[in-house]
Amino acid sequence: MSPTEKTFFANTAYKRLWWQGYQGRFGAFHWPTMYNFPSWSSQGLNLRNYDDSESNAWASAAGLAGCLTSLDSQYPNNVYLFAHSMGNVVAGEALRQGGLNQLVNTYVACQGAVSAHGYDIYANPWENSASTPDDYASFPLTSLPYFNGVTSANACADFINVNDWALDAWKTDQTLKPNDGLTFQGYYWTTKSSAHPSGYYKIAGSNDYNLSYPGNTYEILAFCVQSESYALGAESSVNGFTMQNLQNLWPADPFQGNDYGTHPWHSAEFLFSSAEQWNWWGALLGRTGFD
Repeated sequence: MSPTEKTFFANTAYKRLWWQGYQGRFGAFHWPTMYNFPSWSSQGLNLRNYDDSESNAWASAAGLAGCLTSLDSQYPNNVYLFAHSMGNVVAGEALRQGGLNQLVNTYVACQGAVSAHGYDIYANPWENSASTPDDYASFPLTSLPYFNGVTSANACADFINVNDWALDAWKTDQTLKPNDGLTFQGYYWTTKSSAHPSGYYKIAGSNDYNLSYPGNTYEILAFCVQSESYALGAESSVNGFTMQNLQNLWPADPFQGNDYGTHPWHSAEFLFSSAEQWNWWGALLGRTGFD
């Protein structure tokens, strides 16, 4: 999304929360995704686009963690965070960095484009035939799920759509990680061989460079590791989260298939009218959201 589009979405969110009765302060955290593609199709053909944006998402988490730390010092136990789609990479990592220090009262993940295994090793796998280790489910430095409960949030909620169009495309991106190293990505995973010990590698010119944790964590997650589970926002049950099935909130789907599987539903809370999405914003403030 362009900076202007992000501002439009933030303005929409603030107004719709106000119409629901919310009278607190509101802030939007912007982070740099790739944009300026002439069309959706050309964006899809840029095979590196999504992973470049994901890399920026991981790297932006420290800024959000600092922002939340400052806000919590001003409004202790009264900071609430919701994130949409890839924004849940930024939000989840910021809260992970908070460790045992509570940064937010409640975190609501909305159609999160991040591996559910990062929170719950028992989240449903999908037919992936992953060629990399499942580092989300068992992070090598801890042998625990990568996010390990997001302890810096007092409570967590997960707004899901199991038929989400974008999160289905997210699975395709996962199958492309890592590329064979000969074409567009220049990353690969290998078991131990005469040439290399087992691990992740990046091709730069005529050289191969080993990537390792913790120094290259974000680069490995963005460009190399395949998720063996569905995305957080498409998983029906995730340990540690209160679940909200969005299909129970939305009006009937008028599009082809009638299964909430077309593109507009991925950002329905922003794209459709306030009347059509009244229940969504009410749920965000309600018992299955911020409570």
